[in-house]
Amino acid sequence: MNDRKIIDPSMREMLKSILAPAQESPSGELISKATFANSFPVFRGHFPDHPILPGFFHILCTIHILEEYKQTRYRLLEIQQCRFKSPISPGETVTFLIRTESREKETLVSCQLTASSEKKSSLRFRLIKMP
Repeated sequence: MNDRKIIDPSMREMLKSILAPAQESPSGELISKATFANSFPVFRGHFPDHPILPGFFHILCTIHILEEYKQTRYRLLEIQQCRFKSPISPGETVTFLIRTESREKETLVSCQLTASSEKKSSLRFRLIKMP
């Protein structure tokens, strides 16, 4: 299996600058927020005339939030489900609601992204800790 990092150091720094540190809710979910400015680099090519946050970036942000909170690095094993309900546009403040379930060697992650009380996407994927 490939042990390459999911998020390279330059991307990690960019994410740190926009994603609020996660807070744990009373029910154990992690909550973080981010506002993606129009100048955010991922919007340049996706799509120049009508920018939206790329779907895979929803997953990268979720993994980054989890890595920062847990102070560990992960490798993506499998994307089990991604449902994109509505695009995320520049200037929207997005809330990440993350639930995890630890198994013997992996972590199951589910995340819901919302903005302005509207569900934007729901994700489910599996991670394994990097050595």
